[in-house]
Amino acid sequence: MNRTMHVSMLANCIACVTCLAQETPPPAPPPARAPQQISGIAVTEILTRLGARLEHATTNADLRGYRVQFDRTDVNGDGNHARSEYVDRGRYLTSQARAGIFRAADANQDGLVSRAEYTLNRIITDEAKEIIDAADSNGNRQIERSEFISLFSRRGMDRRLTEAVFAALDTNRDGRLLTPEYLRTWGRWARSAQPPAEQRIAARRATLARPANAPTADSAPRRRGPRGRQPPPNVDGVFRRFDANRDGALDIEEVPPFVHQFVFPADANRDDKVTREELAAFRAARPSRGPNAGTRPPSAPPSPRRSGGRPGPPAPEQFIQQALQFDQDGDGQLDRQELLEFARSLRRRGQARLRQGPRDGSGDRAQPPGGRRRPDRSDEDEPPP
Repeated sequence: MNRTMHVSMLANCIACVTCLAQETPPPAPPPARAPQQISGIAVTEILTRLGARLEHATTNADLRGYRVQFDRTDVNGDGNHARSEYVDRGRYLTSQARAGIFRAADANQDGLVSRAEYTLNRIITDEAKEIIDAADSNGNRQIERSEFISLFSRRGMDRRLTEAVFAALDTNRDGRLLTPEYLRTWGRWARSAQPPAEQRIAARRATLARPANAPTADSAPRRRGPRGRQPPPNVDGVFRRFDANRDGALDIEEVPPFVHQFVFPADANRDDKVTREELAAFRAARPSRGPNAGTRPPSAPPSPRRSGGRPGPPAPEQFIQQALQFDQDGDGQLDRQELLEFARSLRRRGQARLRQGPRDGSGDRAQPPGGRRRPDRSDEDEPPP
């Protein structure tokens, strides 16, 4: 009797639970996350005020460099980094650091990092380090609160907003920023309310693929310095800025693509790392690619000279040296954009010589008939090639 009552009560309980489960509505999907804000300003706008352009400043050379680096680790060639490929078998920094990078890049949390996710993460982190590290006035690789506020206040940001931004980046509240610390927050800001990595990288490639005779602000190569090229820093400066793990060697993933042309030709043993000694030896044996990069290397033969003292066409070796000055990604070849820049430089040089006019037998500039000089057309717009 008792056993029968117990079974009956158990059956009634099960029936009640089933009814409640059927009457309980399924949980509503979480609402779309609104853009984060600091002092009422969206974090995407904060990044813009700090100087970030994200993928919109990326060049074809940058994208090629990121692809090459991705493919080195994509062992099975499936277009994705598995955790075993990047974290377990990687050589960059420590396993813990690689795991953090993998988590940040895997934006959709599917356990794989696609080529687009990897590329976007590198764009975000490389630019963030370039912007934030500029505040490191004492070179100790720590951005102190006073350094940060001083730099960005001078650049026109409101002081209170600058203080709020620093507080948001300073997650451990110790009054200083270390690279892994600020990159975690910066990465979240750069992805806030943004399309997936595949859409962002595809849109950038489409912009860069526009015809060269219809350039846009986004498709122009990134300029650094007043004339677009500056002399590379000395060996100590290169290692102080890019040797993140302080092991005395520059790994290919420590150095942004736009710097590769100055560093990785020195990789004598082809191990994808450049030691201080390798870079110093390479610099000593090769002329600078800075403002004096156009000067003739010692081994190049002199240009033949025409009558009247004007130089003739350059020798083949000189022509190659001049062309390689426009090899922005350091791969030893000129792509279409690089070749176009080289062609434009040749046109400007030729136009400058035409403006100077022919020279007489003494090498002095000859005057046109009537003693009137040609008008200077240097301020006119250059027609498309």
